[in-house]
Amino acid sequence: MDISLLCSQGRVADRTDDTLAGSRYTAQHLAALLGKKEITVGQLSPAEKDKWPESLDKARPHLEKMAAALSQELSKNKRVILTTSTCPTSLATIPEVVKKYPDIKLLWFDGHGDFNTPTSSDSGYLGGMVVSAVCGVWDAELDATIPPENVIIVGAHDIDAAEQILLEQHRVRVIPPAHVKPETILPLIGDSPIWIHVDWDVLEPGNVPAEYKVKGGITLEQLRAIFRALPIDQVKGLELAEFSAQDDDNQPWLNNIETLVTDLLN
Repeated sequence: MDISLLCSQGRVADRTDDTLAGSRYTAQHLAALLGKKEITVGQLSPAEKDKWPESLDKARPHLEKMAAALSQELSKNKRVILTTSTCPTSLATIPEVVKKYPDIKLLWFDGHGDFNTPTSSDSGYLGGMVVSAVCGVWDAELDATIPPENVIIVGAHDIDAAEQILLEQHRVRVIPPAHVKPETILPLIGDSPIWIHVDWDVLEPGNVPAEYKVKGGITLEQLRAIFRALPIDQVKGLELAEFSAQDDDNQPWLNNIETLVTDLLN
């Protein structure tokens, strides 16, 4: 399966410009690694600290562009790698993936549950509501959603109390860091197609700079072991989000990202 590389550069609830830079640098380095030309979607706009209704409304034009770009690449039966600034970009991507692969299993690697809703969230941050939105728990006006039982949140270690109740109510599988290993995850996937999302705060701080890091994450080797074990013919795409970069002088971190992508593809 041929590979397509998409780079998101429009603001989707970004509260810092560093994550947009991280998306761009990651795409550039992966393009060199894979011998591909990245497809850049959107234009830079300044970061803001707004809450979910405003940030979602402002992001909709870019989300529509991202959805269209991904749909086009998926229609060519390509395996897609996306570099994005924030997790809420998945409000554009996951519906398109579900339309292409209705039985897709979503591996959501994240230090947080991202399963709050507008009524449960204390912060009002859109990034904390992404998975619940793509599961249809609240209405983000998406044209397709994924069944919660097809979602596996891997490595979450900072979950709000109200969020935990929602996860249990909707029977979303959550794999805590201590249990993140191939023999735990592979049986949950079976023969289904797989879509992978990685927020770098799933890792213990110090492996890859992330915007909302929290101690207690998985190790880089744990993540590498999962990537090496996943059947590549089942993997339809990979989203890499929340790499916080101030400039292109981040070679050690980018090397870690490149190593993980190589593990997955080989």
